[in-house]
Amino acid sequence: MTDWHGFCDRLRDLGDGIVDMPGVDTEQDVVNGQRHLLGLLAGALQESIEFSDREVPSIYRHNSDTGQWGAPGPDNTYWRAKIEPSGTYRLDGKVPGRRPFLVQLPEGEMHLGQYGSHGEITSEELSIAADGSFELIISAEPHDGNWLPIKGDPDHVSIREYFLDWNVEPGWFVIERLDLVDTLRTSPTPEQFFTRLDRAITWTEKAFTFWPDWIQSLRLGSPLNEATAPQSVPGSADNIAYGGVQFELGPDEALVIDLETPEAKYWS
Repeated sequence: MTDWHGFCDRLRDLGDGIVDMPGVDTEQDVVNGQRHLLGLLAGALQESIEFSDREVPSIYRHNSDTGQWGAPGPDNTYWRAKIEPSGTYRLDGKVPGRRPFLVQLPEGEMHLGQYGSHGEITSEELSIAADGSFELIISAEPHDGNWLPIKGDPDHVSIREYFLDWNVEPGWFVIERLDLVDTLRTSPTPEQFFTRLDRAITWTEKAFTFWPDWIQSLRLGSPLNEATAPQSVPGSADNIAYGGVQFELGPDEALVIDLETPEAKYWS
């Protein structure tokens, strides 16, 4: 467990190490790295300090446009809530326009070595009212109606909201733990606070180094100017396939991509 000064020291060490990272050649590169580091830290602090209560959970936006990491979709909004596998949760929401969304129960984070996925359900599998509202029970025990079974040991609920039309208003989501309805949120004790602070800086350290290495390994393992076939990725949702093109072009060259329209609810 880290204390306040230890937290600050670890953040300083991360910032000092930016100049030695691959691809960092100019002062502007360093500033860009510092901005990215602060974006990661902001997200980690939000998750570890303010939204870590699994008994009284709250939905919060994750991987936003000011704190991106991993491989976020350009037309996605990401929502999360911490849960306990033994709990029973009700997820209420409303997504106008019949836009697709996906609810997943991840083990944790890829950059923390947690690749498991312990359940998922798509909006097409749910019973949804005409106005886009729905109710979903998330629990280990079976329930009538919309139900996402908890299998294994998930860390949180992850929601991917897809914007096929940006003119349609965004959705909203609310979560409540049903087996602890009388529990009130309290401020963390000193021990709890510094445990969460340690978790936040560890999350940031791992993400800051893992994802550049992950992207670089993809580049080295993929042919230039050739599309890779869509495939599932460990740690992601089973209903999502990832593909792409690593390109290298001269000043007078262009990359032209010809493809058949994919048989998918959403692609980009």
